[in-house]
Amino acid sequence: MGVTIKDIARETGLSVTTVSLVLNNKDSRISEKTRQLVQSTAQELNYQPNQAAVSLVTKKTQVIGLLIAQDHYYYFGDLIRSVEMACHNASYFPLISLSSLGSEVEPELISMLARRGMDGLILDPAVFQTGRSGPVSEIMRGLQIPVITLGYVDSQLLSNSITINHRQGSYLAASHLLISGHRRIACIAASLSPGIRQDYLAGYRDAMDDFGIQPEASWILEDLDAEAAAAPILDRILQEPVTAVMVSSDLLAGQLMQLAHARGIEIPRQLSFVGYGGVSALRSVAYPLTTVSLHLDRLARKAVNLIRRYAPGKDLPPELITPTLIQGGSVCRLTGSSNVIQTISDSARQAL
Repeated sequence: MGVTIKDIARETGLSVTTVSLVLNNKDSRISEKTRQLVQSTAQELNYQPNQAAVSLVTKKTQVIGLLIAQDHYYYFGDLIRSVEMACHNASYFPLISLSSLGSEVEPELISMLARRGMDGLILDPAVFQTGRSGPVSEIMRGLQIPVITLGYVDSQLLSNSITINHRQGSYLAASHLLISGHRRIACIAASLSPGIRQDYLAGYRDAMDDFGIQPEASWILEDLDAEAAAAPILDRILQEPVTAVMVSSDLLAGQLMQLAHARGIEIPRQLSFVGYGGVSALRSVAYPLTTVSLHLDRLARKAVNLIRRYAPGKDLPPELITPTLIQGGSVCRLTGSSNVIQTISDSARQAL
């Protein structure tokens, strides 16, 4: 049997009540000297509180749920790790549920997770079908715990939302290529939920418009599912006289770069790439990828802290996380004398 509060009381010569007040951080008139004695003794005896007993006193389970759509998040692994770390640092236990997009029972998953007993739920709205904000919002309002949403619920950011400013992130990727001299830029918007895809494409168009460029419709590839293979995507890119590609997934960008290199295309001289996510999945490509970091660790910390500080009836307005550009070696600077377009076209004809 483990060390109990009674053991600490016997060791310190204090009452069980005094020890309990100190270990549960209860307001009292206990002196600082006594507090230090209790805490040091608890540490020496390797005291581990019984979480069930603590929950009865504090009405807190120290559990935070995470419901995320695996199908639409190429970076879901990094998000899970970020939430796990944020929970660990805040003395919470994460209860993680991976969901398949579009299931008819998804709204009920919120209630099911809440019934398991938790202090809050971090929710990826991509688990729900478009047009289902009614039942989702109704269930959320009926819960007695805070629900932190990580994006749009049917094109709306609800209270207590914390999400990435994807429009700004996409703008950073496109403008970096434009500043580097590229004008014919392909945009691949794959493996994104509808709301994020809309923002990603909007950021691309904003940057192109700021530089006075009207992108060709064929430069934009958005009709791609999450399982789209890299080879057909690269084939479509090489049919266009583009000099650069911005990709909505670091993992897909890495696959395209490796495949292009295998076909004899020099990166970045003949074709430049900018990824999106700044995730840890990309480690072994020949050229360090220029990408946009979404700061998922920051998003996770803010979500957990919001649950910690939550007070009923005091919902907070949505908060956007600002992405940043991380420069690698996958973008070259073009000059007016470059003959890159013709070189790419020749390479494409040889490869196809």
